[in-house]
Amino acid sequence: MIFIVLLLFLITGCSDMDLPELPDNESVIDDAVVLDLDIAETDDDGISEDLIVATVGGYDVPFSGRVYFSVSGAMDDLIPVKSPAMGSAEGSDLALSVWDKGFFVIGRYDSSRLYFFKDDGAGGFDPEELDLSGGKVLNLQDGVYNPLRDEFIVSALNSSSLIIIKDGEITELKISENENASPAKMRIIGGKLYVAMQNLDEKWRSQAGQVAVVGLDDHDVSIIDLPVMNPVGKIEYNGSVDPDHFYIACAGGWQKRDGAILRVDLETGGSQIILSESGEEGSLLDGDMVDVSLAGNGDLYLVFSNNSDRWTNRLLKYETLKGRVSMVDSGLNAFAANPVEYSAGSKKIYYFADEGPDTYLKSIDTVSGEKGGLLLKEGPAAVKVRVEYE
Repeated sequence: MIFIVLLLFLITGCSDMDLPELPDNESVIDDAVVLDLDIAETDDDGISEDLIVATVGGYDVPFSGRVYFSVSGAMDDLIPVKSPAMGSAEGSDLALSVWDKGFFVIGRYDSSRLYFFKDDGAGGFDPEELDLSGGKVLNLQDGVYNPLRDEFIVSALNSSSLIIIKDGEITELKISENENASPAKMRIIGGKLYVAMQNLDEKWRSQAGQVAVVGLDDHDVSIIDLPVMNPVGKIEYNGSVDPDHFYIACAGGWQKRDGAILRVDLETGGSQIILSESGEEGSLLDGDMVDVSLAGNGDLYLVFSNNSDRWTNRLLKYETLKGRVSMVDSGLNAFAANPVEYSAGSKKIYYFADEGPDTYLKSIDTVSGEKGGLLLKEGPAAVKVRVEYE
């Protein structure tokens, strides 16, 4: 698995910071694909958001997972949530997901546990823990809530099935006959669940790129074949920007420079490669695609790993209406379960970045360009925004 090896730095404080200005960067791409998007106006007054951040002391630090919650959506208002010891005796690796009654934390590589945090109606959360392993190493990845059947669905790299949790019962939904099918990130769009499948062999090498499409009402399954291997990023969708397509980052063969950002048609399953990695030394795209978020103005923000430059990971901005790619920030932590997130409420991009031994949760306002940052006490695991439309 491409995200297993990572040294997480422990951090000593939590405070606001004045972020230094980025040095002048002349590395810009002006000939990327231009998209003709019909962006709809949204009513900002009808949106509220919660900001959730999961951290770990390190992948090899037992039971070091923590979670922070901000009901205002502001980084300054993040407070720790009372929780059980999250992780396992071998280490800690967490992902985040949300549902209408709260949020839940997913124990990934080591623990195979879910931690549900239900709103208690008094400004806090009632935690509940569930072990899915049954003695197996599942390598959990992502989770969603299916309101049509009142069930939770969880993906695991070590399975060709999805795990269904309903009324305290645990069942499996097989989504592929391929023994190398490796379900990873998931996204509900309309009445369907889209599941990225990395198709990893015994040496964690991707053999193909696919997306399974699961009907939320009947669990019927179909498959979209992608033109690029290894869909490692989230399935990104913004209905006010591009209601007929979703976007996904595919790494291809790691360090092979054959990855790309795909725009996938929801109706036909057809894929368009809109931005490709480059083998040209010194190019802004000389590296590997990791993840992508789609802002409300049509800009795509990319987490990009440049292994040829001392693993200096970057945040890139792809202005799809102009066909222009530029660097926004460097030093990104690209190995968190969810390293980048867009909020439709604040119109901010949230991401993790390292500065020496310190790790920050950073933000950039996609309208004004204003930047902010918060020094974390631990290493990053995931950032998630829960948006509610009134």
